[in-house]
Amino acid sequence: MDRARRGWVLLAVALAILTTLPYLLGFAQEGEARFTGFVFGVEDGNSYIAKMLRGAEGDWLFRTPYTNMPQTGFLAFLPYLLLGKLTSIPGQHVQLVVLFHLFRIVGIFALAFVLERLFSLFFPSERVRWVGAALVMAGGGLGWLAPFGMQVLWQERTPLEFYSPEAFGFLSVLGLPHLVWERAFLFWGLYVLLKSEQEDVLLKERMGAGISWLLAGLMQPQSLMIGMGVVGLYGAGRLMFARLANWAWDLRRFLRTALWLGLFAAPLVIYTGVCFLTDPYLRVWAQQNLITSPPLSDYFLAYAPVIPLAIWGGRAVLRERNGTGVFFLLWAAVFIPAAYLPYDLQRRLTEGGWAACVVLALLGYLRTSVRIQRAARVVGVTLFIPAVILLAGGGLAVGAVRPPVFRPGPETAMFLKIRQLLPKDAVILAEYDTSNALPAWTPQFTLIGHGPESAHLRELRPKVETFLADPANGDLEWLAAQRVTHVLFTPNDAGRGAAKNLPWLTELAEVEGYTLYAVEYSP
Repeated sequence: MDRARRGWVLLAVALAILTTLPYLLGFAQEGEARFTGFVFGVEDGNSYIAKMLRGAEGDWLFRTPYTNMPQTGFLAFLPYLLLGKLTSIPGQHVQLVVLFHLFRIVGIFALAFVLERLFSLFFPSERVRWVGAALVMAGGGLGWLAPFGMQVLWQERTPLEFYSPEAFGFLSVLGLPHLVWERAFLFWGLYVLLKSEQEDVLLKERMGAGISWLLAGLMQPQSLMIGMGVVGLYGAGRLMFARLANWAWDLRRFLRTALWLGLFAAPLVIYTGVCFLTDPYLRVWAQQNLITSPPLSDYFLAYAPVIPLAIWGGRAVLRERNGTGVFFLLWAAVFIPAAYLPYDLQRRLTEGGWAACVVLALLGYLRTSVRIQRAARVVGVTLFIPAVILLAGGGLAVGAVRPPVFRPGPETAMFLKIRQLLPKDAVILAEYDTSNALPAWTPQFTLIGHGPESAHLRELRPKVETFLADPANGDLEWLAAQRVTHVLFTPNDAGRGAAKNLPWLTELAEVEGYTLYAVEYSP
């Protein structure tokens, strides 16, 4: 293998092995309890498996199983829908989880390759390139100090490294494959754009960059907004430097590639915008899907270790008239202010900003004294501590063998009975945690179960809890209005015993305290 390619392959192999170990341990821990396939963000993880299961059942457009609200379908989560079509019963849940993580592992290799190519535009050294890729994929900030007695710096908030996949890269590598692939496709388009600024590229490369952005949008639609915004900012910045400071720049060469990116990205952005403005369910989903930014101090603590070198690298970009370096300089300058724009998904606007900081920090590192470089290497090692903490946390999560990482054996046995007994369009009322796990095992709909995707969750969840505690006083008209066809009681539901005496509930199955009833609306 070409020596210049060896670093990113070894990096990808190491990350693939390390991030897969907690999941292998999870499967090894299975006994009566069943492993969900996730060591963090289990609620969202179950929803990804549920989307794959909907694909296995024939869906080509996204329709969440976590609501009773009618849906027309939306072009989203397509990779999960397609992967689901490769599975079948029996043992389908395990197949879905394994495919999910294979998708993640292949994505790690794709992202490592793309980052190595992107860094090759700035750094001749192979070592610098793979170190940069490692920092983008597994680096963090000062968040590792919180578990060691410095939580006061965050005022009891969780550091960004441990919950925001947009702020850094390791959470995505550990368990969010669509974000790994989104970054690979997004950065490939940017690589071709910046490469075309340095040398002529072929038409097929420009077209490939456009297709890459289309695929990035299918993975995560917001990435195209960010990509188009940063490219537009770069074009404006380069034009300003060309006019005011006489920097050499070929506007036509830039436009030839940028237009291909926009040609493939814009239709999907427009489609997504129109759907969220006109589709009743998507409007409700958008209102509930709030991802706001933490205080500015959290971002400072997150990026503090690289800020000095990034500033020095930005200075070098300006002094050396590094035209393509301006791209990352502008991106690094705007991504944190963008996180406070009046937008429901504020925190997602930081996507890619960490990579821009790493590029600038490495440019700064190479232009400092040997003494500063030694200190920077020591600090650089600490940037990987949050990833180690996350890996250790994953090991502890599966070692405990308890919900939500594992589901009780009787519960999953009931899920399999539901799959045998009920049609796909059944709407099941159950407590929140069970409702979240159920669609990952069987393709029915639940009334609640997922924060953003369960329409009107704030109003419905208390009513569900009240009903399960005292079904004798349940409002049958309300159940009918919610299109509930079945009720699932768990051993923790206080009203489980009373339900057996209600004439409008017909028992269909029972497994160790989990009881499924059909709702009879007719006398």
